[in-house]
Amino acid sequence: MTKKSNNSHIIKKNLTLIITVIIFLIVFYLFITTFIRYIDTNNEYTKVLDGESHNNDAKSDTKITYPKTDDNSSIVKVDDNNTIKIINKYDEQDFKGKKSLIFFWASWCSHCLAENDVLKEAIEKYNNKDFNLYIISHDYEASSLVDYLKANAFNYQIWFDKDRVIRKHIDPEASSVPLTYILDENVNLIFEHDGEIAFEQLENAVNTYLK
Repeated sequence: MTKKSNNSHIIKKNLTLIITVIIFLIVFYLFITTFIRYIDTNNEYTKVLDGESHNNDAKSDTKITYPKTDDNSSIVKVDDNNTIKIINKYDEQDFKGKKSLIFFWASWCSHCLAENDVLKEAIEKYNNKDFNLYIISHDYEASSLVDYLKANAFNYQIWFDKDRVIRKHIDPEASSVPLTYILDENVNLIFEHDGEIAFEQLENAVNTYLK
C-alpha cells in the first residue's frame, strides 16, 4: 500500500470516528433534554396534586359557608340539584362494604373537562346501582368549584378533597388527573385508568369488575 493511499485510509477512518462521535453527542443531548423536560413536567404534576398554586386556577369571589355534618365533613349547596361535600379527613367506612367507582377530577384540568360527558353518562347509567359512584374534585378552592358547577352542573354531589387525603390513601403514587379507579368491598384497588377515559372503556371496566 502506498503512503498516499495509507493516508487516505487513515483520513476516512478518522472522519468515520468523528461522525460517529458527533451522532452520539447529538443523541445524548436529545436524551438529556427530553429527560429533563419529563422530570420538570412530572414535578409540576406533583406540585399540582400536593396543593401548590396553579397559574390557571383563578381566584373566586364567591363566599361560602360550611355547615358541619355528623361525620365532620361539610355540605355546600350549589343549587337545588347540586351539592359539594367538603372532605376533612379520610374515612375508610365511606368505601367499605360495597365496590366503588371513583373519578378524580378538577375544574382547572382540560383533560378532566373533556371527560365531563363521560361522567354525566356514568351518573345517569350507574347511579343507585350495587356499587358507589364518587366524583372527587382536586380543585384548590371550594368557591372555584362552586362557580364552575353553577355554570356546568352534574346534578350530582361532588366531593371536594383539597388535601388529597382520599387519593393518598388509595394510590399514594398518583401524580395527575383525571384518574378513574375501581375499589373492591375491602377498599383494595382493582382497576385504574390514568388520563381521559372513553365511555366504552369505562363500560368494559364496569362489566368486568362491578358485575
